[in-house]
Amino acid sequence: MKKVFYGWWVVFACFLIIFYSSTMTYGFTVFFEPIVKETGWSYTQISIAPSLRNLVIGILAPVTGFLVDRFGPRRLIFCGTIIMGFGVILLSQTNSLTMFYGAFFLLASGVSACGSTAPMTAVSNWFKRNIGKALGIMTCGFGASGILIPIIVRLIDIYQWRTTLIILGLGIWLLGIPSSFVIRNKPEQYGYLPDGETSVEQ
Repeated sequence: MKKVFYGWWVVFACFLIIFYSSTMTYGFTVFFEPIVKETGWSYTQISIAPSLRNLVIGILAPVTGFLVDRFGPRRLIFCGTIIMGFGVILLSQTNSLTMFYGAFFLLASGVSACGSTAPMTAVSNWFKRNIGKALGIMTCGFGASGILIPIIVRLIDIYQWRTTLIILGLGIWLLGIPSSFVIRNKPEQYGYLPDGETSVEQ
């Protein structure tokens, strides 16, 4: 049986990271109603946080690109998942708007580090001929994250929104950290060329 090219494991790991991180990026609206009911904050005040998150992600994009080139995608994804987990757990403990926005800033920093540029760079390093296919599979994680929304809603119904955020934050670590260890920066470091060709020099 032909051995599966390791680059596809990199694709799968990046898919999982994008899948989970996108849930916290695009699925946060399910938390609006319970937060409003408990805190009394307005929808406008709460909606500032996702806007801040998107702003931070956009501003940090060039920095993320520089760090990926400097340290490689694996380290950045590892650090990003840790930061994102802390951001989500801190969000569960928020008791003021200042803390709420600060938690979102931390969350956005983690998402910026592991949610797009770094995974795409990792996959692009492992594929040339099949780059479109590999990136297509990886980016399915953005859309596939929607299947977690009903699960999150159910968790909120059972455990309330704060405990649900703690569960999600721990989930980021349980899924993201092992996945980051699967990722390798470049195939040449392991005796391969992109797309699974064996290097002449072993």
